[in-house]
Amino acid sequence: MKLGCLSFLCLVFTCTAWAQKATIRTCDQPLICVTEKDSVYSLCVKVIIPAGHCPITNYTISWGDGRKDEFTQTLDYSKDNEITRTHTYSLGEFTRSCGTGVDYNLELRTDNACQPPVDTDIFPITFKSSPRAQFSVPDICQENAVRIGNTSCPSRNEMTYKWDFGDGGTSTDIYPTHIFSSSQDAYKVTLSATNSCGTTTTTHTISTRKTPLAQIRPNGVKIMDGDTLVCLENGGILTLDGTVSLGSSRYQWQISGGAYTLVQNTSLTSSVLRVQLKELTSYQFTLVALNDCATSSPRTIRVRTVAKPELTIQHQPSVCTPIRYRIPNPNPNARYFVNGQPLSAGQERELGFSPQPYIITAELPYACGTYAPKPDTFYVREVRSLKILSPSRDTSLCLGTKLLPLTTSETWGNWQGEASLLSQQSGKTYFNPKTAGTYPYRYVLGEGECRTEVSVTLTVLTAPESATFTPSVREGCTPLNVTFQPQATQRPGFTSEWSFGSVSTSNEHAPSTRLENTTTDRRRFLITHTLKNTCGTKRDTLTIVVKPLPKAGIGVDSTSIRCAPARFLFSNLSVGKAGASVWKFGDGTPEVHSSDDTVAHVYASRDQLQTYTITLTAKNECGANEATAQVKVSPSTAKPLFSMSESVVCPGAPVQFTDATVPVATRWLWRFGNEGTSTEQNPTFAFQKPATAYIITLVAVTPCGTDSTQKRIQTSIRPQASFSVDSLACIGQPVRLVNTSDLTQTQLTGFLWDLGNGTLDSAQVSPQLSYASGGTKTVKLTVFGTPRSCASLTLQRTIQVREAPKAAFSVGETFCSSMPVKLTNASVGATDYQWYLDGALVSTGEHPEVAIPSGVHQLSLKAAYLSVCSDSTTEATAVQMDSCWVGVPEAFTPDGVGPSTGERMTVFGNKLEKVKLFRVLNRWGNTVFENKDFTPNDRELGWNGKDSQGNAMPADLYLYELIYTYGNRENEPNRKAGTFYLLRNK
Repeated sequence: MKLGCLSFLCLVFTCTAWAQKATIRTCDQPLICVTEKDSVYSLCVKVIIPAGHCPITNYTISWGDGRKDEFTQTLDYSKDNEITRTHTYSLGEFTRSCGTGVDYNLELRTDNACQPPVDTDIFPITFKSSPRAQFSVPDICQENAVRIGNTSCPSRNEMTYKWDFGDGGTSTDIYPTHIFSSSQDAYKVTLSATNSCGTTTTTHTISTRKTPLAQIRPNGVKIMDGDTLVCLENGGILTLDGTVSLGSSRYQWQISGGAYTLVQNTSLTSSVLRVQLKELTSYQFTLVALNDCATSSPRTIRVRTVAKPELTIQHQPSVCTPIRYRIPNPNPNARYFVNGQPLSAGQERELGFSPQPYIITAELPYACGTYAPKPDTFYVREVRSLKILSPSRDTSLCLGTKLLPLTTSETWGNWQGEASLLSQQSGKTYFNPKTAGTYPYRYVLGEGECRTEVSVTLTVLTAPESATFTPSVREGCTPLNVTFQPQATQRPGFTSEWSFGSVSTSNEHAPSTRLENTTTDRRRFLITHTLKNTCGTKRDTLTIVVKPLPKAGIGVDSTSIRCAPARFLFSNLSVGKAGASVWKFGDGTPEVHSSDDTVAHVYASRDQLQTYTITLTAKNECGANEATAQVKVSPSTAKPLFSMSESVVCPGAPVQFTDATVPVATRWLWRFGNEGTSTEQNPTFAFQKPATAYIITLVAVTPCGTDSTQKRIQTSIRPQASFSVDSLACIGQPVRLVNTSDLTQTQLTGFLWDLGNGTLDSAQVSPQLSYASGGTKTVKLTVFGTPRSCASLTLQRTIQVREAPKAAFSVGETFCSSMPVKLTNASVGATDYQWYLDGALVSTGEHPEVAIPSGVHQLSLKAAYLSVCSDSTTEATAVQMDSCWVGVPEAFTPDGVGPSTGERMTVFGNKLEKVKLFRVLNRWGNTVFENKDFTPNDRELGWNGKDSQGNAMPADLYLYELIYTYGNRENEPNRKAGTFYLLRNK
């Protein structure tokens, strides 16, 4: 009984919690009043969740304007909860149209943790326009009824109105009619408009109207001599103001006399008329002023248009020499100026060289002011070298880049070319690269004979527009030849870069390439074309599909070498094949066409290992491909065979053994007598014992059998080489090589000499030779035994070969009987010497002195180098031994009579070559005279008996000193000293 009650209570609680819904309401009233200023409106709402509500997991508010607000929030559901949210509505269109109202439904959706899981609530809201009181009143004519226009909003059936006409009268009509008395000049009319959003009031002051008076106030005219003038040079714009009329609310204009255009959105009914006069003539303007009660009399104004006078300054060309300038064809009413200085008509002025231009200006007064025609500018400058500084050469620019300054070394000329691309800024000229193309420009300086010019070409480039291209083929079999054609035409300055996958590249405009697929699947090649210039880059790609050739492959079961008869099972491992493959087994049997994965074939072999080549051809739409494999079939028997490089061999020399077993063996066992074994197929072995016979055994194992065979080999004795030779030799002299090898050995088969001069000799046992050049010569001897390959070790010796000595000598021409003869040795390359006089050895010195008696003798010299190389020379010499002496007189008298009177004291002698020194000293040892290096026997070179100052020396005993040489002994001076008397007659 208690349990049932508990269940009932739970049920009641559940139902109660569900009955309490979550609701949504506005924070204020659901009716929302807005004005024309409320283009947006922020609305506040409250979400109300009563206590006991089951937990809410998500909230969604639909605002009615297509937007939603989704959120979650954790609450305490044991009490009432409120959640405040705001939303901004866009009401611009509604408030501009002053609509009656707009309705929205606020919808709240909650996702609950109870059943049902979704709960909703809807709350309507309305936006309504606040009243706007507006009206218009026509002119009030005296004692006439006036209907007032009501333009209030919103819609009038929701509005109430109250009018106060300012004269005590009122009304609640929408469009009231009222008669105003003429007792006042103006009335204040007030309108109050009311709806559920409130009341607004507006007031207008309305004047009573009488007959209007038209008046015109002109602007943009000049008054001269009673004329109203309009200057066409200022645009011919005339403004006529009709608002100065009295009692006018409307206007009507008439224009006559010439062509015109109404400007600034004015018309012939505007209060202010703005008109542009087109012709040089007189115009008449008439204004009629109107109001709702009457029309004025016409008001007329006349104006005359004035054009600027005709005046031009005739151009003076720039010149390169000073000139006398005067105004050509001057206007007598005009004033002229040269660089601001007046110049009368007919007056001349000297114009010299100037870096600045001469500017001729003029002024001509007329009705509208002073007219100044276009000045004339020219230069008087020397002609100098002209060049363009910027750019210094022909230049390319990208479209739309910054302005390029054009500067020159001289600035008084002008640029000629496409003028639309040139602009002036701060007195400088700039090129604007705004249009693609090639533009030649010239800078011209001076005119006529003074004219000079330079030119430059400017090219404006566009960036590449597209790099798209078309291939000659998009898909095909390997190898695939493809040509690519770009959409863009080939132009200077544009560069193409092509990438053909990872295969190759090209810089041609429309290249061709060969694409190869070596795989077994279809291969895709990504082709990339990059088109660029200095202004930009474009890139495009596409894919070329290259289909592969078939790839043939053969598989062989088990081993590829078998004994006859042999059955093989071959597998077809080809990929990319289509249809039947072709098998050729290489044994002359017919080819087999088969689509099977395997084929079998039997091979035979008779007496040798046979190799068979199997060929498999696989095909598909792109072609065919072959694969080969080899199998070997061996006979069931073995025939061991081998050969030797030598049958007689030198001890220690390697012998090559070559297997020739049929069929080819797979294993080998060699026995070389008792000296060794080998398991190689073709071993090398050296036998060490001389004069010994060996038995060679080969055991050969083939895949299908085993057998053995034997052969005999004999070793010989290795010879020894020996020879002797002198270690020194001279060029051109004989050298003997003595062979001292043991020639008694019967197994010798020959000798080989290397003579060290590039010559080999195998014919002579002990050859003799001579060398034509010097240096170290290496002589080698090799002795050959049996077999010839059994040779001795090569023995070598060196010989130093040098130049042979050259014997030469000389003998002096003068010989003194009291001295030995000195022999001068001129030999070259010798170390030992032997001198022979009439066949008898007289000396072994290098430069000896030999006593030779007078007469004719045969003198010989033998010169040798280390007693090995020698040379000799003989000279028949007539030796005349002379008496050689030197002397000084014992006395001389320079100023007296006698044998030496008036003479000089000098040196006399026989075979004297030269007196190196002759010095005279007085008894006190003072030198009174000295002479050097003079010829003897010449008195003019002697002493005259005076000192160095020319004073005569006294008679006395004087000393002398001599240094002298004989004819062939100039380098061996002799010395002598003595006395003599100087005698005088007075």
